[in-house]
Amino acid sequence: MPYPRGKTICFIDNANIYRGVGKAGWRIDWKKLQEFIEKGGPVWQTYLFGTDMTSPSGAEASPSSSDAFYHFVRSQLHWHVKLYEPRSYVTTCRNCQYTRSMLEEKGVDVGIATKMLILALNKGYDTAILMSGDGDLYECVHYILNLGIRVEIISWKDQLAREMFDIASNVTFFDDIRSEIELIREARPDTRPDYRNDRGADYANDRSLEIRPGRPNYQEYRPELNNGEEHASDDYDDLADSGYAEDDEPSPGNR
Repeated sequence: MPYPRGKTICFIDNANIYRGVGKAGWRIDWKKLQEFIEKGGPVWQTYLFGTDMTSPSGAEASPSSSDAFYHFVRSQLHWHVKLYEPRSYVTTCRNCQYTRSMLEEKGVDVGIATKMLILALNKGYDTAILMSGDGDLYECVHYILNLGIRVEIISWKDQLAREMFDIASNVTFFDDIRSEIELIREARPDTRPDYRNDRGADYANDRSLEIRPGRPNYQEYRPELNNGEEHASDDYDDLADSGYAEDDEPSPGNR
């Protein structure tokens, strides 16, 4: 029988999960994930912590496509989303001296730890579900456990720090629950018209569309390729075989 959770709050490190998705090669269906974690009991609230790539400090790099995701979890899943501005820095290639501006996550771990501690000290939950395997959260998790509060961790196998695995009340790996939370995209039907069969019956008996065979031994006159001179064959035998002789009057087709 599973341990009763009591009041449960979920804390999600979006960047930590995103890195695992890139390595795993499959995507998470967040609605399915929410249904999965609620199998052990209702989740009172979910907090998602991420980086705002559209903030003024990150606007010069490139527009972010994460806005749609944050809007989705806010409006559809009713999660609280806390975004932090990224840190910008410049890297230089040692070989070619090419410089490039980069963005880096900043403040997310501190935000998660602060929120977990404030709610724990105010007895805001009995169980915390932490979706992160970052070892930087070890001291925070260790302190909350000493308060008598359960901390369950959901993480990727290669993203979970060893010390976090050792102290967690329960550990679940995304890798092991793929069949329950994977995003499955349905194939879109091909709505393009099939021109191969379009009005096929109308043209079936139209002889004007038939491809006529070319005339034998006919050579096309193209001034742009022959400098304005008549194209003549260098092989007299070919002309003889075609039935044309020097003394014969050329037929209209060979003029």
